[in-house]
Amino acid sequence: MKKRTGAKVINLRPKKKRQKRRIFLPLLLGLFLFLILFLRSSARDIYIAREETVEDFFTSEAVIVKNEKVINSPAGGRLEVLVKAGERVRVNSPLFKVVTDVERKMSLDKDIGELEEKLNRLKEQSGSTLTIQILDKSIDDIERKIREARSKGQADRVAALEKELLRLEGEKKEIIAENNEAVQILEKSLESQKKKLEEVEPVVLSPVAGIVSFNIDGYEDLLRSERLKCLDYEEIKGVVPRQESAALSDNVKVNQAVLKIVDNFSLYVIAQIPEGNFQPGRKYDLRFPQLNIEVKADLIEICEDEQTGVFSIKEAPVELLELRKVNVEIVVLVHRGIGVPNSAVVNSNGQEGVFLFNKGELVFKPIRVVARDDNKTIVEGLKAGDRVLIKRGFQWRLFSRT
Repeated sequence: MKKRTGAKVINLRPKKKRQKRRIFLPLLLGLFLFLILFLRSSARDIYIAREETVEDFFTSEAVIVKNEKVINSPAGGRLEVLVKAGERVRVNSPLFKVVTDVERKMSLDKDIGELEEKLNRLKEQSGSTLTIQILDKSIDDIERKIREARSKGQADRVAALEKELLRLEGEKKEIIAENNEAVQILEKSLESQKKKLEEVEPVVLSPVAGIVSFNIDGYEDLLRSERLKCLDYEEIKGVVPRQESAALSDNVKVNQAVLKIVDNFSLYVIAQIPEGNFQPGRKYDLRFPQLNIEVKADLIEICEDEQTGVFSIKEAPVELLELRKVNVEIVVLVHRGIGVPNSAVVNSNGQEGVFLFNKGELVFKPIRVVARDDNKTIVEGLKAGDRVLIKRGFQWRLFSRT
């Protein structure tokens, strides 16, 4: 049989394609309905109204003024610091020492070590030498014989034994005196060598109690609490902290600043403030974002320009003692009341309000906004426990109703 050329090819399975189309379209429609229902349900996120706080605060540049005592080196030489930053010290606590002559110090250290070793050995042996032990044994033996002679009524023998006892005790006292004299001689020699070492290696003691800081910025004498004065805004901006501590190097010069002792029970913050919102004598919350700390402070003075305030902090955190210039958040007022997320508040026909969700129904509830921050709003017109609908962008407009 011959095949016919140019014959038309006919697809014999068109029904299966139509069947696939009939199955696919209902699936696509079902998926669309599912998405609509999902968006509708997710639009109705509920928030339970509760007590919240919103703070009115502002950020300002500030200068920190402290009671601080800079400690200088009494001589030039190699520096050896004996304390750590942030350590609390008492009056007369050793702070650092300066080695002015290294070779001389090594020689004196050797002499002092040998003298201390001899002195300790002599003190340990002063009551336990062989001679003393023999004398003690002889004294005990004589005392025993005296008791026996007395019990037998031998008066002449008692007298002779007592004379011998006095001789032995006198000999023991002489030996002890010689040992004590040797101890005193060694102690004087040791004291003399230590005084020489103090000249070669002077140790500096703390004149005041406080917290150790190595951050010397040059404003310690200019910004002092005992002559506390107001600074205007330009003066605050002009403060440029710098670190000049010698404690980070191995050598110092005579009269060079090494460290400072800071009183953390008396600290002042001088900051720019807006007019009309502050009252001297009132406490304010001060936040220092870079340190993540918050403290309470008394406003003790408003300067003549009425744009600068002086705040006093008692028992300041150690981290704050290291700073001179800082940004501070000053809390002016704290609002407390029923709060909801900002996304819950809407405007309907010029009236601010929220949608309450109750038994599956949405009811518009007018409110009065008391205060608002970046996340929440304090309102009047709601009570704790109210179920408030949270707005979700376009979903709110699609599915919410009054």
